[in-house]
Amino acid sequence: MQSLRFSLLGVLILAASANAQDDQIAVTQHQITVDGYTLHYMARAGRLPIRDSATGEVRASIFFVAYTVDSPKLRPLTFAWNGGPGSSSSFVHMIGFGPKHIKGEDDPVNPPAVESELEDNQGTWLEQTDLVFVDPVGTGFSRAAKPDYEAEFYSVRGDIACIAEFIRVYRERFEAWESPLFLAGESYGTWRASGVAEVLERGGVKVSGVVLISGGIQVGSVGTDEMKTALFVPRFTGAASFHKKLAPDLQSDLRAAMEKAESWARNEYAPALQRRDKLTFEERQAVIKQLAHFSGLNAAVVDRDQFDLTLSSSEFCVELLRDQRLRCTNQDMRVTNQKTPRGRADVIAHYFRSELQFKTDLVYEGAGGGETGYSSSPQRGAGQRWSWNQAKAAPPNPSTQAIYGMDLDPASTLSKEAIVVGSGNGPPGLAEPWLRRAMAMDAALKVYVVAGIYDSLNSCAHNSYVISQIEPPFGRNMKAGCYDSGHVIYATKDARLKLKQEVVKFIREVIEK
Repeated sequence: MQSLRFSLLGVLILAASANAQDDQIAVTQHQITVDGYTLHYMARAGRLPIRDSATGEVRASIFFVAYTVDSPKLRPLTFAWNGGPGSSSSFVHMIGFGPKHIKGEDDPVNPPAVESELEDNQGTWLEQTDLVFVDPVGTGFSRAAKPDYEAEFYSVRGDIACIAEFIRVYRERFEAWESPLFLAGESYGTWRASGVAEVLERGGVKVSGVVLISGGIQVGSVGTDEMKTALFVPRFTGAASFHKKLAPDLQSDLRAAMEKAESWARNEYAPALQRRDKLTFEERQAVIKQLAHFSGLNAAVVDRDQFDLTLSSSEFCVELLRDQRLRCTNQDMRVTNQKTPRGRADVIAHYFRSELQFKTDLVYEGAGGGETGYSSSPQRGAGQRWSWNQAKAAPPNPSTQAIYGMDLDPASTLSKEAIVVGSGNGPPGLAEPWLRRAMAMDAALKVYVVAGIYDSLNSCAHNSYVISQIEPPFGRNMKAGCYDSGHVIYATKDARLKLKQEVVKFIREVIEK
């Protein structure tokens, strides 16, 4: 390993080789200007080993980028990731909350054709918390040590256990034991954040707060399926308003229209769905009329199956703009032609390898539009090979070593004996109540859950409903936020800046109590 050296550019690098197959950590010094204030910070980019706790064998290497600000006060430490599963953390990192932002990523409806440079990110969370962006195994530069080990990590439980172990290793390696600990996950990453919170709390590690972005709340079943279906209607109202498809009495005021939609959904639509088999013809027609009114669709379209009385997101996106021969996208219903700007992968790769000085020949998997490389495996993607095993049990499997160094309760759903790979072809409708169990173990754990108005996969109204209905010991520690955005909240500039303000406030309130 090369000795530590200080370059003329003020870059401090600890390098094993130019090929980063070993676990090197590159350390560099930087500054950005946020709201007129200069923020000096250190970046670490590298890979940490995930070992079998019994044998010490390295099973995988996890790539991360960490940003820390030198401060006389103890700063919070937030671990963040995207979802997929099978996505790297490049979106939350380079578009969302890191100190650098891909220039032009401010409006999903009108994206840039080419992305070629970075700018100081006015929406970075670094103002309030140190940040660690984590790439799960099979994404970014993170890799299993051998192809035979990949299945250990390509599952709900194996992934949660691995990331919990990464956090343990990081905190020990960089002596961050005392920093207040926060977790932030987007989309499927909310499952990971909630599961990791349970694993850490069960292992005696205090988690101060969890930020759940565009993924719901993992507390198990709260309320009825009919209420959940009903409370997804306001997102249709929001999308129809954006495309100017609502009736005049709703079109003039988005917030008022969504409030009316939510009130109808709660008080009339959900009760009607619960007794749909007993509704009279007139009652059915009344439901269809109102569903059409709040979705901006023709009643004849909604009435295709009058015995069901529901409208799926895919049906809505197909029908809303049919007259224009357009279809809205599921992640952002404002968008009708999703395109990945050219150059994104190059910008991200150049930043890692040049500015952060992490030297590697590996392909950065999942940069969005991205690099491709050679692989001997015909089934390359982690997401395509994912095991949705969060609620399944299996006999002990000695070849599956996914709980590294974590002393879990045998009854935990994340115990080694419960891990099974190769089951299921997609996400079940309901995640395990990991977060509820974590909060039951730690009455001080706080949660901030957010969603975008135009996200067809989530619902601001349903998040608020869950918080209002869950038992008070949990509900009083939760708050909800709703943003003028799609699934990727921070891809909309105003939403990114507002999210930064709210998260900074959330973290500050948690650590000051």
